[in-house]
Amino acid sequence: MTKAISTMNVSKGNTINNLNLGYFQIGMIDQVPLELQNQIKLKIPVHNFGNPSDIVNAINFLDN
Repeated sequence: MTKAISTMNVSKGNTINNLNLGYFQIGMIDQVPLELQNQIKLKIPVHNFGNPSDIVNAINFLDN
Protein backbone atom coordinates (compact mmCIF):
# COMPACT_ATOMS: atom_id res chain seq x y z
CA MET A 1 0.00 0.00 0.00
CA THR A 2 2.84 2.38 0.83
CA LYS A 3 4.38 1.87 -2.60
CA ALA A 4 1.05 2.55 -4.34
CA ILE A 5 0.41 5.72 -2.34
CA SER A 6 3.98 6.85 -2.99
CA THR A 7 3.63 6.27 -6.73
CA MET A 8 0.38 8.25 -6.84
CA ASN A 9 1.88 11.22 -4.95
CA VAL A 10 5.40 11.51 -6.34
CA SER A 11 4.29 13.94 -9.08
CA LYS A 12 3.02 16.27 -6.32
CA GLY A 13 6.43 16.29 -4.61
CA ASN A 14 5.26 14.16 -1.70
CA THR A 15 7.22 11.28 -0.26
CA ILE A 16 5.56 8.47 1.65
CA ASN A 17 7.23 6.41 4.38
CA ASN A 18 6.04 3.54 6.52
CA LEU A 19 7.33 2.18 9.83
CA ASN A 20 6.37 -1.40 10.66
CA LEU A 21 6.61 -1.82 14.40
CA GLY A 22 7.31 -5.13 16.04
CA TYR A 23 8.25 -6.22 19.55
CA PHE A 24 10.01 -3.77 21.86
CA GLN A 25 11.83 -3.97 25.17
CA ILE A 26 9.05 -2.09 26.95
CA GLY A 27 5.34 -2.38 27.56
CA MET A 28 3.23 -5.49 27.48
CA ILE A 29 6.12 -7.77 26.50
CA ASP A 30 6.98 -7.89 30.22
CA GLN A 31 3.77 -9.87 30.75
CA VAL A 32 4.79 -12.54 28.23
CA PRO A 33 6.50 -15.58 29.80
CA LEU A 34 10.28 -15.56 29.34
CA GLU A 35 10.24 -18.86 27.43
CA LEU A 36 7.80 -17.44 24.88
CA GLN A 37 9.85 -14.23 24.65
CA ASN A 38 12.89 -16.33 23.77
CA GLN A 39 10.92 -18.20 21.07
CA ILE A 40 9.80 -14.88 19.58
CA LYS A 41 13.37 -13.55 19.60
CA LEU A 42 14.53 -16.54 17.58
CA LYS A 43 12.23 -15.40 14.74
CA ILE A 44 13.73 -11.88 14.73
CA PRO A 45 16.88 -11.51 12.56
CA VAL A 46 18.87 -9.77 15.34
CA HIS A 47 17.39 -12.13 17.99
CA ASN A 48 16.38 -9.25 20.24
CA PHE A 49 13.46 -6.91 20.82
CA GLY A 50 13.66 -3.37 19.51
CA ASN A 51 14.81 -0.40 21.51
CA PRO A 52 12.24 2.44 21.66
CA SER A 53 14.95 4.99 20.88
CA ASP A 54 15.41 3.30 17.47
CA ILE A 55 11.86 4.32 16.52
CA VAL A 56 12.42 7.87 17.75
CA ASN A 57 15.61 8.06 15.68
CA ALA A 58 13.82 6.72 12.59
CA ILE A 59 10.99 9.24 12.95
CA ASN A 60 13.47 12.09 13.42
CA PHE A 61 15.38 10.96 10.32
CA LEU A 62 12.21 10.81 8.21
CA ASP A 63 11.02 14.16 9.53
CA ASN A 64 14.12 15.97 8.25
